[in-house]
Amino acid sequence: MRNPVTIYGPAFSNYVRSVMLCCEEAGIGYQLEHPAKNSAPHPFGKIPVLNDAGLVVFESAAICRHLDRRSAVSILIPTDIRQLAWMDQWISAANCYFDPVFIRRYLLELVMPKGENGQINEDAITTVLPEVEKYLNIANTALQTRPYFSGRQPGIADYLIMPMIDYLYRSGRIDVMLEKMTRLAEYYAEMKQRPSCEKVLVAPQMPG
Repeated sequence: MRNPVTIYGPAFSNYVRSVMLCCEEAGIGYQLEHPAKNSAPHPFGKIPVLNDAGLVVFESAAICRHLDRRSAVSILIPTDIRQLAWMDQWISAANCYFDPVFIRRYLLELVMPKGENGQINEDAITTVLPEVEKYLNIANTALQTRPYFSGRQPGIADYLIMPMIDYLYRSGRIDVMLEKMTRLAEYYAEMKQRPSCEKVLVAPQMPG
């Protein structure tokens, strides 16, 4: 692998996992560090942050684009302008729509409950589930027109979205919903066979 980079953030974070996946795909070594050790933290207090030999980059999509440019051969970004437009829109969709619903409102309520006495707020889960299903349907439909969220080949959009989809499958609560998403299921099974996904998308160790 090429000279390693440092990723500040916990391995259970879906966005940290996205950066890890891109490192694996680009053949770039990396190490994880606690965010508090970063001498140039994210100006908005978020994660991940990347340190590449003194170059500090924040925001996951920007980090992943930097990793692609840093690699010997560009494999994360399409060269065809139409495929690039397709990927860019799904990068935005991942950040603006999927993450707030799939992760912030649904999955975090399951693993870090905010209900009374630390219990899962079932009302919050019930409220968000229609949006989860709506966005899964959108993703399922999109994959019927192109094989990947980055176009003809897996790319940055896929590595932003896959950790979220993986966590949804792991949640165990929406299996019936997911069974309806046949194209998404095919995509997920295919992507999970990639060495990068086999290595990174493992059962998370959440903070106790």
